[in-house]
Amino acid sequence: MGCESSGSGQVVDIPTVRIECSEAKCTDISNVGSHDAVVTFTRSGCAPDQVALNPEVIGNASVVCNTATGCIGTVSSWTNASSDAVATIESKNYDVCGWIDLDDNADDSTADVFFEDSQTVTAATLTLTDWSVTYSSRQKVHQNR
Repeated sequence: MGCESSGSGQVVDIPTVRIECSEAKCTDISNVGSHDAVVTFTRSGCAPDQVALNPEVIGNASVVCNTATGCIGTVSSWTNASSDAVATIESKNYDVCGWIDLDDNADDSTADVFFEDSQTVTAATLTLTDWSVTYSSRQKVHQNR
C-alpha cells in the first residue's frame, strides 16, 4: 500500500467495496435471497459498451437481500480485463459502476438495480449506497464476469 509505480503515480491496495442497497427493489419480498453483483472501476464511464471494453478492475460478489435491510454484500477480490487476479490500482479518479442481478437472468434489465459514481480510489473501504432502478447510461458491467 502506498508504493510508487514507475511513471504512473501512487499505487494502493484495491479497497474492499461494501454494497448496501436499500432501494425499494432491494427490499421487495420477491427479491429476498442471494443475487450476483458486479462492481467495475473504469476511466471510460458507465456507458453500455465502455465498461465491458475498458475495465480497470472487476469485482464480483454475492449479495443477500431481505425486506428489512435490502441487499448487502462485499467485494474483496478483483480481476483485470485479462481475468488475472489483481490487488492494487493507481490512486486516481475512476467511474465506479455497479449492478445487482435481482432477477438472476445474467443480463441487465428493468428488474435490476444499478450504481454509478465517480470516486477517487484510496485503500479505504468504499461503500456503495446510492442504487437506482435505472442507469443513466444503461451500461452492461456484467459482461466481464
